[in-house]
Amino acid sequence: MIKKISLSLFLFVLCLPAIAQDNQITLDRIFSGEFRQEYSRSIQWIEDGDAYVTIERNQTIKGGADELIRYQSSTLESSVYVPASALKTPNGGLSIESFSLSPDGSKVLIFTNSSRVWRSNTKGDYWVYDLESGKLTQLGRKMDPSSLMFAKFSSDNSFVAYVHKFNVYMEDFTTGKVTQLTTDGDGNLINGTFDWVYEEEFGKRDGFAISPENGKIAFWHLDASDTGTFYMINNTDSIYSKPIPIQYPKVGEPPSAAKIGLIDLRTNKTQWVPVPGGERENYIPGMQWIEEDLLLIQQMNRHQNQLKVWTFRPSNQTLTNIYTEVEDTWVDLSYPDASASGWGNNDLPLVDKDGAFLRMTETDGWRRIYKVSMEGGKPTVLTPFNYDVASMRSATDKQVYYMASPANSTQRYLYSIDLRGNGNAKRITPQEFAGMN
Repeated sequence: MIKKISLSLFLFVLCLPAIAQDNQITLDRIFSGEFRQEYSRSIQWIEDGDAYVTIERNQTIKGGADELIRYQSSTLESSVYVPASALKTPNGGLSIESFSLSPDGSKVLIFTNSSRVWRSNTKGDYWVYDLESGKLTQLGRKMDPSSLMFAKFSSDNSFVAYVHKFNVYMEDFTTGKVTQLTTDGDGNLINGTFDWVYEEEFGKRDGFAISPENGKIAFWHLDASDTGTFYMINNTDSIYSKPIPIQYPKVGEPPSAAKIGLIDLRTNKTQWVPVPGGERENYIPGMQWIEEDLLLIQQMNRHQNQLKVWTFRPSNQTLTNIYTEVEDTWVDLSYPDASASGWGNNDLPLVDKDGAFLRMTETDGWRRIYKVSMEGGKPTVLTPFNYDVASMRSATDKQVYYMASPANSTQRYLYSIDLRGNGNAKRITPQEFAGMN
């Protein structure tokens, strides 16, 4: 018996180096994809918030396959929204990286096979699944794989617009016709997306928007032809280093020239918004539609200590400066915080039936939310308290929701306040939930 125990112990000790070696963290294991951060996959609210759709893995299929699952918000009862069997292509099932629903809920736009641009995977393939017919169609079928960016539905569900190789395109659902709307994009001239500086400084990636009634597309046009090339060195992919060329303006060098163009989708003609001040001397970090004939544009000087908000009416080319904000140091478009999200979405929340917008700023020393009228640009403080608003979450027709912690800066709670500026804040987070929410 003692001999058997001794032999077993000897064999166990003999195997220890192999066990330790199997569990050893190596560089190869770190970069192999074995270790991944767990995260919630994207969701889309439907039925006015009574339900939502998310991505889940169907494990009953060999190897697993992505599909869309519907959850009832009140009960969390689940049902299959789009089965994995409906998402089969000649190359296998679709791996869903993100998705969006058409405004009428009849189609699903699926993003897959992505590749990286700067920090994020914003190029890829897009497929449309028709919930009524069960048909799965790839957008831009004749274009290079993994080359489409920022595809989005028109509000009438008649077409999808996207960016391909620095140009803006639209694709008709009924006929399948693809129309190239800009033609000069080549990497130095950029349409519908951005250069490195705009992503670095303002988080901008998606560079176009369809008007509410689908008559126009507004887009950024950047001229980076005078921007010098900076070479980064890749020392990790091979035993031999490789230079990576990046268009990057060094300190003192002018940035890309930027302007906003409006494409009339009936004539395919482009008009340019006459924002004053010089295309290289100013940035345009924000642009959004208010209505079919009204655009809201944010402009910053190169020092980034002055923000101007303009409205532009395409029908008569009227450009109006409705708001100006100046700081001795710099103006923040958004504020980093543990409770914040949506970096790069610089849209100003619209309220009062689109008659005003919300702006969060620290002009008086506290970070407050202001409501700014579209007419006279008069700001009304909504949070007149002696504490900072951590982040602005969303707004309804009556109130705005925000995160703050009046007594402890290490905590976060959800509050709401009336848009009339009466200063009566209400804590939404239950009292028993202390800490970071």
